[in-house]
Amino acid sequence: WSVLPLASDEGYLTYASWSVAQEMHTPDDINDPDPPRDDQPYAGVLYLDSVLYARRDRTTHAWSLKLGVVGPASQAEDVQKWFHDVIGSDEPMGWDTQLPNEPVVNVAYSVAHLWAQGNAGVSAEWRLIPVGTVALGNYFTGVAAGMYGEVGWNLVDALGIPALRSGFNAASTAGVGPVDGWSVSFFGGFGGYGVAHYLPLDGTVFHDSRAVNSEPVIGTGTVGIAVRHRGFVLSLARTYFTDMFETERKNAEFGTLSLSWFF
Repeated sequence: WSVLPLASDEGYLTYASWSVAQEMHTPDDINDPDPPRDDQPYAGVLYLDSVLYARRDRTTHAWSLKLGVVGPASQAEDVQKWFHDVIGSDEPMGWDTQLPNEPVVNVAYSVAHLWAQGNAGVSAEWRLIPVGTVALGNYFTGVAAGMYGEVGWNLVDALGIPALRSGFNAASTAGVGPVDGWSVSFFGGFGGYGVAHYLPLDGTVFHDSRAVNSEPVIGTGTVGIAVRHRGFVLSLARTYFTDMFETERKNAEFGTLSLSWFF
C-alpha cells in the first residue's frame, strides 16, 4: 500500500475492510410495470467495497475501491421479489425496465478528523468529527463534506466515513479492536454532496438506459444508535435526503441495520 499517500508514513497504522452490498432502487409506484420516465428508474447494484484506512492520532484517511455490476446480473430483482413475498408486501412489477448490465468501478478518498471531544455528565462522552470525500467512477463521481457526531458510554476510538447511499452510519470498526465491556452510542451527521454522476439516478455510462438528472447538490442527515461488545458492532440508523432529482415524488429516506465484526 506504500503507493498511496500517507499509507506508509511514520506514525500511521493501516487497516483494511471489505463489504459486500446489494442495492435495490425502485420508483415511487412499484405496482406499475412501466413506471414514468421522470421517476427513479429500477436499478440493482451488487459490489465489493474494499477500503484501506491509514490512522494516526486524531485523523483517519480512507481509500476505497468499489468493484461490481449493475443490472440483472446483480440479482436484485430476484432478491427483492423473494423478500416482498416473505413479508407479504406488494410485488415490484417494473424490473423489466431496470438499468442494463454494466461493470461498476469506483475509487474514492475520504478524510475524517477528531475536531472536538469531551464529557457529558458523570459517565457519558461526546465527540464531533468533520469529514470530506471525493470520488470518481461510474457509480458516483463528486465531492462531499459534513459533520459526524456521537454521544454515549465507553466510546471507542473510531471515526465514521460517510457515503451517499448509506449516509452517516456508525463509525467503522477498522483499527478499534475488541471493546472492553459494552459500548453504547447515539450518533448522527449532516452533510452535502456535489454530484456529477450518480448511477442509480443518472443511469449507465456505456449503455443506453432510463435515467433522471440528479440534483447537483444533495443534502443528507442521519440519526442512529450503535451497540458494541468485544469485536461486534450492531447499528440501526435512519437517513433522510433533500430532493435528489427535480421530478422526485417524495424525498428519499431509508433505514440501515448493520452488523460488523472485527477480526
